[in-house]
Amino acid sequence: MCPIVSGYFLCVTNCKIIKLKMSEFVCFRRDICAQIISGKSTSDIEKYLLDNFHLSTTDVKTVMQSIQKNLITTCNQKWAKAQRKQDRFESQNTNWLDGEFKVPLNSCSTSTSENSDLNTSGEPGRPTKPYDACSESTKKRKNMELLQEYGMGHVHYAYVQGLRSMGENNEASIVSIIRNTEKEEKKVILQNILRSSDSVPSYTKEEALCIYIETDLSKAQYSYLRLRLVEKNLFSVLPSYQILAEAKKDCYPLASSISVTNISAKVNLQDLLDHTACRILKINTVSKNCTRLKLYSKWGCDGSSGQSEYKQVLPEENEQISDANMFIVSLVPLRLVDEESKEVIWQNPTCSSVRYCRPISLELAKETPEKTTTVVSDLEAKINELTPTRTPAAIEGNIIEVKHELFMTMIDGKVSQVLTQTPSSSSCTVCGATPRQMNDLTKVTARIENEDAFKYGLSTLHAWIRCMEMILHISYNLGFQKWSATTPENKKIKEEKKKYVQTRFRELLGLHIDKPRQGSGNSNDGNTARRFFQNYQCSAEITGIDEELIKRLYIILQTMSSGFSVNAVKFGDYALRTAQLYVSKYNWYYMPSSVHKILIHGAKIIEHFAVLPIGQLSEDAQEARNKDYKKYRLNHARKCSRSATMEDVLHILLYTSDPYISSLNRTSTMIPKELLNEAKELLILASDE
Repeated sequence: MCPIVSGYFLCVTNCKIIKLKMSEFVCFRRDICAQIISGKSTSDIEKYLLDNFHLSTTDVKTVMQSIQKNLITTCNQKWAKAQRKQDRFESQNTNWLDGEFKVPLNSCSTSTSENSDLNTSGEPGRPTKPYDACSESTKKRKNMELLQEYGMGHVHYAYVQGLRSMGENNEASIVSIIRNTEKEEKKVILQNILRSSDSVPSYTKEEALCIYIETDLSKAQYSYLRLRLVEKNLFSVLPSYQILAEAKKDCYPLASSISVTNISAKVNLQDLLDHTACRILKINTVSKNCTRLKLYSKWGCDGSSGQSEYKQVLPEENEQISDANMFIVSLVPLRLVDEESKEVIWQNPTCSSVRYCRPISLELAKETPEKTTTVVSDLEAKINELTPTRTPAAIEGNIIEVKHELFMTMIDGKVSQVLTQTPSSSSCTVCGATPRQMNDLTKVTARIENEDAFKYGLSTLHAWIRCMEMILHISYNLGFQKWSATTPENKKIKEEKKKYVQTRFRELLGLHIDKPRQGSGNSNDGNTARRFFQNYQCSAEITGIDEELIKRLYIILQTMSSGFSVNAVKFGDYALRTAQLYVSKYNWYYMPSSVHKILIHGAKIIEHFAVLPIGQLSEDAQEARNKDYKKYRLNHARKCSRSATMEDVLHILLYTSDPYISSLNRTSTMIPKELLNEAKELLILASDE
């Protein structure tokens, strides 16, 4: 910092000695330019001068006038020419920056004395107040002095330039447009602004994010939509994308709890549950009066094949790791209850929807028995170490503690077989019965059950598919009535019947039955199975299978999937009689293990989950999420690196499954399927309690 060069002379007036101070402000241009290019306002620069140079208030104003007149414009031009790069600005303007910036100070500080003694005490008179501290009349007087001295045009351009130097380019553009607009047009602009701010309601950032998710918009699409609204003067309807991005970040757990690599993206389970519980408590309809709560959740793992393969190097690639396959672990919060009164504080309204399916880990790996065992073992160890969630701050005066209980029911039969160490997929995971033993009901009902296998549930979604496939395969083999077609003649009969059944279902119900699907699997999915059983009369006519058997299976599947509590005793009795009907009609076809599990062990498994209805523990959400992984990875994630892709997909899955954001979604208008009267008799409905 350079000193101020000063000089003094004495003047005698009316027998009084006056000390006049003639001085010059000198500093390097570099010092002032550093303040200008950093976006400092005029008041900030004035404070800088006062703090670092020995100047009076009057001198500071003089220096500021010279800076605004001679330095700011030149500095901004050179800064823009250097493309706002510090090193380029320094290299292009070294000599100019090292030059001196001088301002002559003509103000004089006077003091009088009756003798020759000099008064060196400071400036006389009342100290000058800052502009903001002045009264309204003083501000008006100073404004008029400024206008009279410089003119309206000079003041306008100085204001616009000041806004731009502060980074307020949008405001500067608005001021310039309004200044150059005709008088009548200014009235219209003012009316539109007042109308938009007073009468047009605006969405909060959370509501806007909910709309963004439901309409499956991209960043460019959202920005375009908002721009078109602004053209109609609907400025405040949707917040900017930057504000929307802040709402997305609120849906993520702590950044330290997320780990991302080239082949995986994971969230720490404890942090994910803590965040999920806090977001549920933020929902307006959730009571905050209870202090000790328990959150029930379901979780599971599944493999997803047919992923897009990108032209990117994958150093870890081998037989088990590739971007064509993904292994996913996720959880769904189901119910929040008060531990003391057992009152339900919050209930997931769509337990089978992807809107509440939260990701735990994504990994580019094949689903193998070894991978499944390793991942499940690691996660079960973390579940055993879980601690209750404590809200970070008091909610309505209470510090709430939330305990967690998780059920591993979002799995299919393949995962259940691996975890129970069942040697064959055709054997029962509960009692170990083989296919040849399935139809001997006396023996299988007497077998010892592995109660530890009850905790894996009934895989409700796959139950629909397996029951439909059982009916189809019996139909294909009706011509020779054997479990498998071993001779060429039987194989021909089976193939002809299969083609007939496929054609008739396509003609009458529009269904694709037992047809290979490109990528993997076949056309037998959950929706196909539900329509198959819903039209049980037509299905019985096409397949030639006993209509009573198909209807009873439909009633059992409806009961399991209803989401209501099931009367385990009635269900067990109904299922056993259905099994007896099956054996009496089609004893030559071995009952599949998945159907056997429902009819023989279903009642005890339902009783094992007495705290929640078995329908709420289905794996639908996990299976439906598979389509989202492909879509988000292909259309909504960065492709600059594999780690960036994995991070983006994880973030999208987190904010699309956030409980608070999902609660803002409009209630579905879809009319639920009406339960058959026989199914209602197997349920424990509210009217029965």
